[in-house]
Amino acid sequence: MSRRNAWRAAGLAGILVFSGAIGGCSHPAPVAKTVDLLSVRVASSERQDVSEFNQTAARAAAAGESWPRDPILVVRRFARWGSEQSGIWVMDGGGVRPGRYQIVAIADGLPDDSVRGKRLDLSLERTRESLWQITDAKLSWRCWPERGHESFSSEPCR
Repeated sequence: MSRRNAWRAAGLAGILVFSGAIGGCSHPAPVAKTVDLLSVRVASSERQDVSEFNQTAARAAAAGESWPRDPILVVRRFARWGSEQSGIWVMDGGGVRPGRYQIVAIADGLPDDSVRGKRLDLSLERTRESLWQITDAKLSWRCWPERGHESFSSEPCR
């Protein structure tokens, strides 16, 4: 049994981390201070409409595209975050072949003068056709120091 499948069988969360260079950032490079982004408080979030996206995924699957069958690819398409941004993805789904996932996707160090990072909290369910459908999505963000709140929130940054 692979390590990933062992995690799933044990009902543990899998964590994927990726990063890449961000070109053209107008904000100074982040300070070397390390922050556990999963422990940053979520003060508030905005519910995101997923109906149009789920219809797009269904049409893509009907056209033979494979991405609607992979929960990470579904979330990446929904988030519209490219691989050029740092991110943390936490997946939590029980069993060997989960029918549901709770996924937290965080992109931090964004090339924006006020918004430092974004967080998506998502719920996904596998359909009878083995496609992944987003059932709930909440977006929050945090600001650069001195530009507003440093917790994840739906309040504007300055």
